[in-house]
Amino acid sequence: MRLSLNQEFVDRVEIQRITPEPESTEAGPDAVTYAFRVAAPDQPTQVRFDYEYDKAGPVQGQLRLDGGPQLDFGSFVFP
Repeated sequence: MRLSLNQEFVDRVEIQRITPEPESTEAGPDAVTYAFRVAAPDQPTQVRFDYEYDKAGPVQGQLRLDGGPQLDFGSFVFP
């Protein structure tokens, strides 16, 4: 399974841990893509990103699975 996060989001956070750990990470011009080994591709899989924001303000993110639609998300970090 390949999961991508947009570069703007990755630049605004410090990723502390990814569970399960990705088998590989690929940095592209617009996104960082993480590849995970899954036991059954047709079954739900849980991936957890633990991160901290680098600074206060609005943060916009996009998440995409290979071949899937983009999920937009956002948050506002208070100082």
